[in-house]
Amino acid sequence: MVAAEMDALSRKRSESTDDPMAADMMLTVESSARILHSYPPSAAEALSAAYEFANAIRQLKPHQEPQVADLDVFTPLVQLCVSERDSKDILLDLLATTFAYCSVHRTLAKLVRVFVSRSLHNQPVASQLRELCGSFATDYKPGFYSVISKLECYDRLDASVFRELQLNLGPTMRMTWIPLWTQETGIDLYSAVLSHNLLVSTSAEPKLDFLIASWAHATTEWVGLKDRSNEALKSFIYQTARRTILFAKWIPGGFFKFCQQAIAEWIESDCLLKTETDVSFSLSVVMEVLDHPDLNFLEEPHLALLLKVALRRIWHMCSEGQVQTLHFELGKMGATQSLPGLLNITQYLTARFLLRVGSLAMSARNYNSNKEWMLQETSYQLPSFFDDIVPTIPPIPRSTFSFVNNTIESELLANRHLETVSSLLDSLKCVLSINKMVLRHYNASEIQVLALKSSNPQKDTTIDNRSSLEVLQLYFISMTSALLLSRQLTEEQYLMVAEGQYEYTIQGRLIRREALACFETLIGTFKGISLFQLVKFSARVSMAELSLQKVSMQTLNFVFFEASFSVTQVPSLTNKLTVQSLYEYINLWNDGSPIFRPFYTEMFRVPQPLVKCVQVELERFLCLLTFEVKKDSSAPTPTTSRGTESKNNGYVPKYNAHASSFIPASKAGSKPSMDIEKSFGTQASNQLIPLSADFPRQLSICHERTEDAGSAFAAQRYSGSADSTTPGSAQAPSPFSARRWDSNCFSQGLNNSPETSSAVVSTGKDYILGGHNKATNNSRAQSVHVDRFDYVRQ
Repeated sequence: MVAAEMDALSRKRSESTDDPMAADMMLTVESSARILHSYPPSAAEALSAAYEFANAIRQLKPHQEPQVADLDVFTPLVQLCVSERDSKDILLDLLATTFAYCSVHRTLAKLVRVFVSRSLHNQPVASQLRELCGSFATDYKPGFYSVISKLECYDRLDASVFRELQLNLGPTMRMTWIPLWTQETGIDLYSAVLSHNLLVSTSAEPKLDFLIASWAHATTEWVGLKDRSNEALKSFIYQTARRTILFAKWIPGGFFKFCQQAIAEWIESDCLLKTETDVSFSLSVVMEVLDHPDLNFLEEPHLALLLKVALRRIWHMCSEGQVQTLHFELGKMGATQSLPGLLNITQYLTARFLLRVGSLAMSARNYNSNKEWMLQETSYQLPSFFDDIVPTIPPIPRSTFSFVNNTIESELLANRHLETVSSLLDSLKCVLSINKMVLRHYNASEIQVLALKSSNPQKDTTIDNRSSLEVLQLYFISMTSALLLSRQLTEEQYLMVAEGQYEYTIQGRLIRREALACFETLIGTFKGISLFQLVKFSARVSMAELSLQKVSMQTLNFVFFEASFSVTQVPSLTNKLTVQSLYEYINLWNDGSPIFRPFYTEMFRVPQPLVKCVQVELERFLCLLTFEVKKDSSAPTPTTSRGTESKNNGYVPKYNAHASSFIPASKAGSKPSMDIEKSFGTQASNQLIPLSADFPRQLSICHERTEDAGSAFAAQRYSGSADSTTPGSAQAPSPFSARRWDSNCFSQGLNNSPETSSAVVSTGKDYILGGHNKATNNSRAQSVHVDRFDYVRQ
């Protein structure tokens, strides 16, 4: 770069004193564009300038105008793709992404038009594009805004981002995007609608995005088009406005406000406008999902759109460092849920609904051969105890907020089920990103979320430890559900739709990336105790569902070996209990595949055991299972003790009439859980387990330092009490269990305490717990099998 150009850029930077960061960004855009325009001699220099330019234009505001109108940044990128054949797919995605970012910015769009003209009239460039991108359009045809919104979860674009996503945007750019920019310019909007038949462009996402990007600066012409009072034009404006309000970051302020007003007039409601101006309203929309956990979103497209807009508003607040404002708003609203509880339960409910939609679609393949295909289960099932995190009481009083369905918009979107599913997928990605930013805020601000250990040595820490476990399980359940959905999206033909299937695959990769990033932030925030509980949680869900075992191994591999922190090099994250629990889990599920090898070689310092594969015919295997079932059913019932017998019979008196102290009895009437999960949970949590015989000796002395919180959990885990329910217990909670709200907890988590519920009939004699050392209750409960009532300790 010549000295005169450098002096001009320096003067421009010194003149922009209002926003130094914006001035620096514009300087980076202009300098990197000039480097590309000069055709760098080396591929490394050109690639560095290309990534610098792409990352700089991501930060530009719609009103900023860098001086790059006379530069060519795309032709050097095309030549870079030709020279670097080994990285052609990654570089093509970089080229197409840069094309999309420039298309939605008024000033940078001039670079796009110059490149489109050159690609049509310059034979060498046209031949190179044809050779690189092919001559056939693919089924994946996203718009400009869809592409750039997918990349918002990445802090910086590099080769690893495009290698992970595999967008394959080359054919889309050449066969779909470039022809859109060949339309004539210089005419007004109304003439363009008539001459180019823009009324039908709202049904095609690329055309609609091009329309918004081309005319977003002409707010006056949109107002004139609206004043013509034509129903077809009003519908056209409404569809354009619905698309526009989803991408506020890249839309000029005047046109964005116009779109909000247009939608409010069309649907006769200002709800979408309130999401931008009222934080409490945005939070209330999210709370509405919690208040109706079994809602069918396919029948409520208006709520799906409203949820997406509200979560984007919350995301922007978190990205601007306003997490504390969200906490204050929840406090003023009197919400029973904290911010982490609100986010994680919403995340779980959204993932659960999308999993059910995908499972139903996969079961529908057999509707010809199986009349009960709707009841058929798939391999993507969530354990029933996951639902225990869903609250039974509204997050806020109904008088504070009540969602009213908009019938006008619901009728317009009645048959757009794919659009509703896409909105929910975007909402899930958004809430995952919000969850990650909130955790980072807690970590940076050193906010103590978990009640690890009281400073008072005489205080019983059992309640604090249980509260901490429930908070961690809240995160584990929501993020594990999202990871299972990502596997369904990437492994199956989601919704059996050929067109747009690649879109679901990319969405699955993005959800997986965000969920794993949340796990990484969670471990980095809560340290060793969260790692220990993650291993125990993985052991429990793996016994409940084999598909979750794959998810658990994916999570553990990422956390231990791929995260930014290295567990093997940070001994403070692990202790003896964590390593032993991990060894028991890995040794149980080891099938000889490479996914287990790093745990043996890097964590346990032993070679991976050889696994013998045995092939058994299906008929013989079923006969063996049948024989075992008959053998177990014919076996005599073993004699049990009085306490065990009463517990297995499903009813225990509420009060011990001859006790020396007033202590509620254990929980009764619980529903039997899965045998395999119950046996595993009893062995893992309620018994004193010595080191296994095959457990490596060196593991018994590694990481001798044990955290206080880990010791507290370990003391409960190895308490040896057969009747006590510990935080690590894997027993499935009863559906009759009463769940209570504790203001010190972040959410209603898994409540397995036998002291908090009892399924008995009220006898009319209520006692206040505490202080009655010799209290007795001789009343007898009647008709337990008819009526059941929950006893909730306040």
